[in-house]
Amino acid sequence: MLNNGPPGALGLAQVSGWMTEDCFVKALEHFVIHVRPSKENPALILMDNHTSHVNLRVVEFARQNSIIIVTFPQHCSHKLQPLDITVYGPFKTRYRTAMNEWMLTNPGKTVTIYQIGQFVKEAYLPAFSPQNITQGFLKTGIYPLNSNIFSEEAFLSSYVTDRLDPQSNNGLNLYKESMEINLKQLLHLLQNRLKLAKKMSF
Repeated sequence: MLNNGPPGALGLAQVSGWMTEDCFVKALEHFVIHVRPSKENPALILMDNHTSHVNLRVVEFARQNSIIIVTFPQHCSHKLQPLDITVYGPFKTRYRTAMNEWMLTNPGKTVTIYQIGQFVKEAYLPAFSPQNITQGFLKTGIYPLNSNIFSEEAFLSSYVTDRLDPQSNNGLNLYKESMEINLKQLLHLLQNRLKLAKKMSF
């Protein structure tokens, strides 16, 4: 699977195609080898709160290895995850380009898992450039910190929705307390989580 892949890459596969707890722990082990976090210089990982990421095994591993984990609120990674904003799009585009070029130069052959490493290698460095990564943190308001990065309109409901009309049921308001969090509140929550993470001692 890693034929012609990026040097130092870790190849993980799962039948479902989804991240699992076991795969994520292996990824963290690989991360520790390369980043070498310590009590004096801990590593901060920002990620979504998928169950494969947030469980006792992962949290214990992180604490034992000086990793601070901060998770984004649910359904917000499309706005708050730097990689989603500026890295994954270019990566997917370059990956598809590499795959299409391979198919053009190998007519009649089928792409298999053995070409994945090659495609990733061609897409990885240009997509994961320091400029793209830095722009991701800037555009999400994480660094430099900008709690006004998003407008209120960014979190308005869609025109088409399956939600109940809040004014239905004979005029009774079904949503006495709004469950929606605006972007400023989300960034404030993320800031608080980062402050709490800084206070943690290992």
